[in-house]
Amino acid sequence: MWLSKTRLDHAAWVVIADNLAAWQQNQAQKRGDELAAARQRRLDAVVRNLIASGYEDVIEKMDLDLLRQHKLIKKTGDLTARVWANIKPSLMDFMIQVESKLREEHRLDQITRRRRLFAKYISDLCPPRCSTSVPISELSQAFPIKSVIESSPVEQDITFNDFPPPHAIIMLSSLWHRQKRQDLVQIMRKSPLMPRAVSVAHLDLATTFFYCDGPGYREPIGQKDVLIHPSAFSRRPDRDYNSVSVARLFDDLQQEFWNFGGDRISFHESAHLAARSIIAAGGYDPNTTTAATMDGLSFLFECRSCRCSTDGRLVMSWRRAIMHAIDHISISRQLPPPKWIKLDLSDPFYATAVAQIVGEEPFFRCHICNMFGDAALITNHIRERHTLYQTVTVMRQPHSPVRVPCPLPLLGSGNSLDDSIAF
Repeated sequence: MWLSKTRLDHAAWVVIADNLAAWQQNQAQKRGDELAAARQRRLDAVVRNLIASGYEDVIEKMDLDLLRQHKLIKKTGDLTARVWANIKPSLMDFMIQVESKLREEHRLDQITRRRRLFAKYISDLCPPRCSTSVPISELSQAFPIKSVIESSPVEQDITFNDFPPPHAIIMLSSLWHRQKRQDLVQIMRKSPLMPRAVSVAHLDLATTFFYCDGPGYREPIGQKDVLIHPSAFSRRPDRDYNSVSVARLFDDLQQEFWNFGGDRISFHESAHLAARSIIAAGGYDPNTTTAATMDGLSFLFECRSCRCSTDGRLVMSWRRAIMHAIDHISISRQLPPPKWIKLDLSDPFYATAVAQIVGEEPFFRCHICNMFGDAALITNHIRERHTLYQTVTVMRQPHSPVRVPCPLPLLGSGNSLDDSIAF
């Protein structure tokens, strides 16, 4: 009997407690609604007074939460004439700051649109070599382009006609290249392999290669290519630029300046050493032979370290031989690179090697994330993924080495693979 009565009493108190909690919640909600309505009435009154004071355009453009959260407005008291007279000076100062900030945001938005318009101008109207040879981010900072983009009246509609004509862009591009060639010389001077008197003339040598710092394979890049290599100016999302204006410029065009910070381009010492041995094997002087000279020669090179009486000889062009030599160094950790044998018209299998190299299907690689594909795929990939506002030229990857039979005397000489390896 007592237990049943206690249980009934407990159930009754539970109902009472639940009803009390619901009532308290309803009262709190009601009070909250009353306070919110009071604050809204005060905000509406402030907005009406600000509009009457000439800030209608500012209020239409601004985020009203800035007013709603203002310490003088989020109170619940009614906005009487006396209260308005007391808070008006502070609110006028606040609105002046908001108006100034809105003008600055509008100016920066206009600059962003103009920068991207300039990028489209370079891509659509200028000769192809203009759109690929200089990062848009750097061209946009050149005179008079920077003045057109950043100093023209904010309300002025900028069109293609406001930018310098294509021939002026070509002149700016040439000036930029001359300046960057001097920068490459300074990069070369950091290497102990370079003579003290290194100059711009050394940039054209067949032994001069650079690489872009980053994860993975350090691809040897020639002087001309390193100035337009996407990895040299691609946007680094995790980079702290220590400047709001610089970061916005890079965000607007999705790219940095070429070798920004001086930590992206380095002299490729391994490629330099490999090229010297390859050029010497071809009978030329590594100290004076230019890359153009080597590109114009018809002979190929055989890697002696990879000669095999069963698989034959591994043959490649001089540029592919440099990459092959770097592979040897990274695997064996031995210097100097493997020795080379020149393969020319006197070799009975020279024509076979050339036919295999020329007949290879071309392939291209994104130099930023190492994606492979055909030219169209990689070009679109780089534009959309890495450098949205830069027209870039993708570079064909060097052909794969090819195998050709060994000369007949070698097949019957009894030489082993070990006999043919030389470093």
